[in-house]
Amino acid sequence: MEVNIDGTIYPIDPDAQTDEWLVASANEIAQTARRRGIELSAYGGELVLSEAAKDRETLSVRPIKELLLSRFGVTATGYKSVIDSLNKDRDPRDRITKASRERLISEFEGWFTEDKEQYIGEAKKADPSLDFTLVATPNRLVDSGSLVKAAKDFGENQPYGTIVWEELESRYTAEQVSGTDPDNGKVAIFSLIPNKTTLKIDGTVEEQREKLEKLKLEHPFLKIPSLLEAISFWQTLRAGGAKFINDSSHERTYISHFDLPNQVIGEWEYTIQSFIDIQGGAVIYTASTNYGHLARIAVG
Repeated sequence: MEVNIDGTIYPIDPDAQTDEWLVASANEIAQTARRRGIELSAYGGELVLSEAAKDRETLSVRPIKELLLSRFGVTATGYKSVIDSLNKDRDPRDRITKASRERLISEFEGWFTEDKEQYIGEAKKADPSLDFTLVATPNRLVDSGSLVKAAKDFGENQPYGTIVWEELESRYTAEQVSGTDPDNGKVAIFSLIPNKTTLKIDGTVEEQREKLEKLKLEHPFLKIPSLLEAISFWQTLRAGGAKFINDSSHERTYISHFDLPNQVIGEWEYTIQSFIDIQGGAVIYTASTNYGHLARIAVG
């Protein structure tokens, strides 16, 4: 691989570059190709970097952990992007330090237990089109104001700004919107978020809670991604090349946060839902407790 700078050709060894460099370069190439009318394929919301050169059947039988680690550059980029958003206008003494890729991988390997790997394997076997995005969220408590800023910062690079009903969102504590546990000494919390909602857990908020509790009897690591994890999810998908401007954006990102306590506003009772709409605008808004909702269940 070579690059032309002011008429001089400089060689670049892709194997010597970081995962983050490869992801950023691939996304820049893809954007230029699209401007010229050339479409590059995508897989699971991420650019096909090495997959295009491999047989899909071979890819499908790769060990799950190996596959997740092969995409870890995207996970790390999403994690760092969220920290950049949270650190904007933050007191320098309270800024979040980015962990190294090596530290993140070490924590991931301790987190990704055999029971989680088995669950993912069985889920993909039952539905071969199912894919999971590995998301790393900074293990910090973030108050509602900081969370709103991070969500709106994400929207600055979207066709439309992020919509947040702050009156509702501000009623939740930092523990509730973050879903993190800083006391455990980890730098990140991990979640594997599927590209599909789970039909088994659709329904009203109360119905969804009951169904999830039953599933957790067998798989206690299942959870609803927190609002902070949702923003990390958006940033990770973007790091992988997702543009979100299509009919599948809502389906790919919708999360009903039915694990949050109900809140009464006026005569109505709500929890929160988050998603990116088909025009590319991020939304954190109300979800009526009386209406039916889909559920996106993560491995946490």
